[in-house]
Amino acid sequence: MIEWEPVEGGWGYMVALGLSLVYSVTMVPLYAFGLLFADFLPTMGNATFATTLSNGIYNTMLSFTGLAANILLQKYSTRKVAALGTLFYFIGSFGIVFTKTLAQFVFFYGVIQGLGFGLLMPAAFTSFNAYFMRKKNFVMALCQAGIVAVTLAWPTITEQLLEVYDWRGVPCIFAALSLNCFLAALCFHPIEWHSIRRIQPSNDDSAPTEINKTTSEIEVLLEKQAERKLPHEETSPDSIITDGNVTFPKNFAFRRNRQRSTSSPNGNATRQLCDSLDLFTDWRYLNMAFGLSFSYTSDFMFISMLPLLAANKGRNNDEATLIMTIYFSFDLICNLFLPILNYLVQIKNRYLFLGGTVLSALFRIALTLGDSYTWLCVNVGVLGFLRSFIQTPLPLVVAETYGERFTSAFSLYMVVCGFVTLIYGPLTGLIKFMTGSDELVQHMLTLLYVLCAITWSVEMCFFPANKAPRKCNTIKISKNLI
Repeated sequence: MIEWEPVEGGWGYMVALGLSLVYSVTMVPLYAFGLLFADFLPTMGNATFATTLSNGIYNTMLSFTGLAANILLQKYSTRKVAALGTLFYFIGSFGIVFTKTLAQFVFFYGVIQGLGFGLLMPAAFTSFNAYFMRKKNFVMALCQAGIVAVTLAWPTITEQLLEVYDWRGVPCIFAALSLNCFLAALCFHPIEWHSIRRIQPSNDDSAPTEINKTTSEIEVLLEKQAERKLPHEETSPDSIITDGNVTFPKNFAFRRNRQRSTSSPNGNATRQLCDSLDLFTDWRYLNMAFGLSFSYTSDFMFISMLPLLAANKGRNNDEATLIMTIYFSFDLICNLFLPILNYLVQIKNRYLFLGGTVLSALFRIALTLGDSYTWLCVNVGVLGFLRSFIQTPLPLVVAETYGERFTSAFSLYMVVCGFVTLIYGPLTGLIKFMTGSDELVQHMLTLLYVLCAITWSVEMCFFPANKAPRKCNTIKISKNLI
């Protein structure tokens, strides 16, 4: 019996490397936002307000681009979408060099860069999700470990560059580094280029053997079957196509037919969008998406404000750099620990995420209870360790629950995240402007963790998901078509 198996490695490791490269040259430099623009933002009046506003617009654009990314990824390859995102990101990064006002800064940093990364992120995760099943958690943890290793060194690198160049010269260097995303995009090969096809042993066979049937031959087989299909028959994403000898993996036929139809010039983008938006009618999906959005927004805004929080507690630039280094050092340690944990114990990614959210909320509160340098370093270290329980499982939570519709599910999560950021970014900036309290702003960010913990806990306790496996539709194929 012929079976198509998901790729567990091979070229998938190059895809994972490309994913790490994308994050290392786009997302990682943003973690040094407070250090890089420490001299520029105060000239705008209120540094905290400028920080929350610009990062809020960035996250909003990044998130709402999910709608466009969802349509583009159904019509074009992940490589083309990633290349387009790289172009926008470079333009935004380089444009920062010439900004003189807050409005110009928000446009290039918040709008253009956010648009670019909003195309890069779903393209990278979609390609990664296609290549791994059993090893997904392990490889993602390794990717995050590599990203955190770069992040660990980035504050020091930024500080050293600022001593040689000013805040306008360093963004120019970072913009040049972002062009490496073109190399990463080249790694995002279509999964069909590296599909594994094997003959499973029957009663009289002793071992599985590989076959040389090409993807195009399989497509012809599927097309012939579609022509002979009765009008009332439907091919669903869950279908397994078999004739007793040939078995195609779950979602293969749907994915191939969908790629063919959506890549044609006559593809109906509106219909594709409507098909994706039906996820918003699933309350479990909304609960998951809002919970992920709450925690991501809280984490991202906290990192941007951490140097400012250290400064408000009387710490100089060297101490603030050390605090950032401690934060990402423990993040790296946890990312090295997670692959071992995943190897020894099988834990659902949603449980890991929820545990990291609850503990992070507690230690965020503890951070505000003391002003000593030791207290600050200890709590920041613990928060850095817990961050991996939020960032690493985040895309895996979506893949674990909606793997067959990952592109749509992840893209629409980005849209939900955009709504959360659009509301919460200006809200925290307004609170800071009216009260002048950075501690209150931090508590507002911690509240997002609490909301995620409450809503997810209620669902898990009172509305547990049905764990029974879903039955798949079966479509028979005549042997004379093979």
